[in-house]
Amino acid sequence: MFEKRNTQTRKLNYLIENQVENPQITDDVPEIEFFPRFLNLSDCELTDEEKVLLNKGIKYCPKHELSNDVIQNLAVDIENSLDRQETAVKYKCVDTLKQCMKSNQPNFNSREFSLIKQIKNKCIDQDVTITKADKNDSIVFFQTSEYDSKMRDFLSNNDAVLLPRDPTNKYQGDVKNVIKYSCLLTEKEKFKLINKNPTVPKIYGLAKVHKTGIPLRPVVSYRTAPAFRLAKKTNDTYRYFTKFKNPYSTYNSIEVVDKLKNIEVPPGAKLVSFDVVNLFPSIPVPELKTLLEENIQRTTKLNPLLKKELYDFMCMCLDQNYFAFKNRIYSQRDGLPMGSPLSSLCAEIFMYHLEKKILEEENEFKDKVIYWVRYVDDILCLFSDTEEEIQRFSQYLNSLHRNIQFTTEYINEGRSINFLDLTISLRNGKHEFEIFHKPTSTDVTIPWDSSHCIIHKRAAFTYYFDRLLRTPMTEENYKKEYNRILRIGLNNGYSLHWIKKILESRRKIQMCAIICPSHQQSQKKKTTYRKLLYTGDVSNKLKRLIETDTRKVALYPNRVLGRTLYNRKDTLPNDKKSGVYKLICNDCNGYYVGQTARSFEKRIKEHVSAHTNKAMNKSNFAQHLLEENHSFNPTTGVKYLHFCEGGRTLNVLESIEIRRNNPDGKILNFQLDVLDSPLIRFVTSVHDNKTK
Repeated sequence: MFEKRNTQTRKLNYLIENQVENPQITDDVPEIEFFPRFLNLSDCELTDEEKVLLNKGIKYCPKHELSNDVIQNLAVDIENSLDRQETAVKYKCVDTLKQCMKSNQPNFNSREFSLIKQIKNKCIDQDVTITKADKNDSIVFFQTSEYDSKMRDFLSNNDAVLLPRDPTNKYQGDVKNVIKYSCLLTEKEKFKLINKNPTVPKIYGLAKVHKTGIPLRPVVSYRTAPAFRLAKKTNDTYRYFTKFKNPYSTYNSIEVVDKLKNIEVPPGAKLVSFDVVNLFPSIPVPELKTLLEENIQRTTKLNPLLKKELYDFMCMCLDQNYFAFKNRIYSQRDGLPMGSPLSSLCAEIFMYHLEKKILEEENEFKDKVIYWVRYVDDILCLFSDTEEEIQRFSQYLNSLHRNIQFTTEYINEGRSINFLDLTISLRNGKHEFEIFHKPTSTDVTIPWDSSHCIIHKRAAFTYYFDRLLRTPMTEENYKKEYNRILRIGLNNGYSLHWIKKILESRRKIQMCAIICPSHQQSQKKKTTYRKLLYTGDVSNKLKRLIETDTRKVALYPNRVLGRTLYNRKDTLPNDKKSGVYKLICNDCNGYYVGQTARSFEKRIKEHVSAHTNKAMNKSNFAQHLLEENHSFNPTTGVKYLHFCEGGRTLNVLESIEIRRNNPDGKILNFQLDVLDSPLIRFVTSVHDNKTK
């Protein structure tokens, strides 16, 4: 009885509090001017047809027909998702693929693929670099000379040091040694944490279209670095054992609203925004290491040996601070490694060290700070004193550490300020909120006609509506944001009915969460996740076959427009990549199909060395050359069949290529059935039929 009454009370309170969030809005959606979806700052002239394609946005994915390559990619994903014993499911997947192939139609998007190729060729011929805008989703065209000049300005302004040689092999050796003798890691973890083919991290720039002169924000693609996997694991390990959490840090604007909406504003209090100048490059690593050691020593969950090991892991990852630009390798003297999974945690640790001095230790400003909320390097502060005291407080902040400097933003006499995607105002002793959009914000989202699964298309609108419903606003601001969401949907080909159904769904879910809070089950089934290429309804059917109670499938799109066009990073030469390869004999056209998780260059050198040293037991291909007295030319006798990283994918692709090449009798591999699977046999037969 009491539970029912409590439920009814919660429902009534919810409806009263949110009655303003259900205004009567007509279907007359006003036009809104958004920032352009692509910005051409180069001399490259584009046709109207090319502009139409670029205006579909970076998230657009043209529909691919069920070609040999698509079928092969689906088969690889299915093999990686299923256990080897699940043969019955694999046969069902083969039957599904066969049925879909019968109804497969020629690719009606072939013109779009031609246009993409046309744009890429223009950029090569006219020396154009394509990148993404920072903090929005515009495509930006630069003349390569201008792009390179802006990147070099960053390198010189941040004291990047040119290295005489590539330190990757040394760093890889250090990582291997520290992992090999680790007591924190299991044997399985040790194997997974070593990158078999590490390369120098590549740096590139995002265009700051919201700033004068459009400078570049540097980004480092760190995932190929020797320490990337170890840094990711170390980040999780440190958080687990130290239980680190910074109470002054926030994750998103919804959390900010939840923190502030019930705080009473004292008379005379003012909103101030502080920004940390170049946070990541400014963190002093020697001092940070001291903090890390102190924090690790305080934990009671590790013995002294394991504490030292965790500390050594962190120090090694922090020391590998290097990147490449235009095939020249640089080291950053100070600061955290850009792109490292550990850098965000380390920045939080050091900032928390400073924030405790500001907000917890005794000082003349401590009691004047009503709240302090930080998102990475942006800080929102409610300060209860005069403008002169705010200036003194700003000077105090800049005196805490010579490396960490703050800029101050104080507008509208401290009555309102923009923070993240919110405009926060002070009225009548309370906070008022409005969703803030920068002048450079775009209407880019996944278009309706893009080859994405419906879950992905719905996701952006789910976020927009959740933010709308959870941000307390006036009716006018609510209508304004609601119409903006509708306009984004209409501009991307969605119907009003489809968009409004999402709003109704999110409103019901939010109401249910408040009225009947769910209790988490004490025991949850362990769920594993697998990925599957999305290529229309066939992927949905395959997903239903693969999924079980404990195995879920996440669909992913083929190459989207942005990923296809971007040419902002140094490209890795083919011989430095890993994957599946073919070696061809000079004299008899016999060939060997192999795989390597290391670089092709290293593996092929081993074949050549086995031939030179007459080590038949180390290479089937070398054995053939020695027995038949044949020759091999590493320059012309190598063909790269597939580029991929290690793991089961390599085994599947190698098996496909061995079976595909076996019928002509010229293959030199001794082991011809590496993996025998219905899917591999099917992929091979499809290829054979289409090539006849």
